[in-house]
Amino acid sequence: FEPDSAAIVRADFDTRMVDTLTTMRIARPSRQSVKQDGQTVAFKYVYNPMATADEWAMLSDETIAVIRAQDYHIDWVDPDGTRRSTPKMPFDWKRLTDAEKQFKIDSMRPEIEKALAASPVRTIPTPDGPRKRTLQFDFVPIDKLPDYERPIAPGSLKPDLDGNLWIVPRTSSAAQGGLLYDVVNRMGEIMERVQFPKGLALAGFGPGGVVYVTRTEGTATFLERATLR
Repeated sequence: FEPDSAAIVRADFDTRMVDTLTTMRIARPSRQSVKQDGQTVAFKYVYNPMATADEWAMLSDETIAVIRAQDYHIDWVDPDGTRRSTPKMPFDWKRLTDAEKQFKIDSMRPEIEKALAASPVRTIPTPDGPRKRTLQFDFVPIDKLPDYERPIAPGSLKPDLDGNLWIVPRTSSAAQGGLLYDVVNRMGEIMERVQFPKGLALAGFGPGGVVYVTRTEGTATFLERATLR
């Protein structure tokens, strides 16, 4: 059994009490099946190059925010335990053609083949005695893949020190070369979109709208401080 969700829990180390705040969808990039014959045990992995997962963060006031990857809305757990949801946020939904889905599969294939080729041949114990282990892989059929690009990717969410969320959507018609962030307040509203120049990456935050970015030139990386206004 492979779970498709995970719990976000809160623990009190003094009382040893643990409670579940909410749950979130986790990615299942592959499914495994096992087939055994008289000589080998075959492990087959079926990969999904478009597996989706929710993302979560804790804001500076201890509010928990979970971005739902299915429709780009946020579920919140406030510090007092109140649970609420805010409406779906604007997103540039991009419909994928079968050719684009096939490209995602073809992009993954060489890396998976390389990893399997590097995997050592092993003999594993079974109730019927030692058997040779073999590894196989395949992909989810194209017609089973989502028709639209996922809104978010792993690591696309960062909370700042002023109670806002910075989110990098996977698609945006307004992006101009660098990363474009949706800055979202606790009401689930996109207050502004912040365009980063190409080559800059968000590293962290300071209070009062201060951001720290990294810039790479050759083999050197520089940390820079900037303000939104």
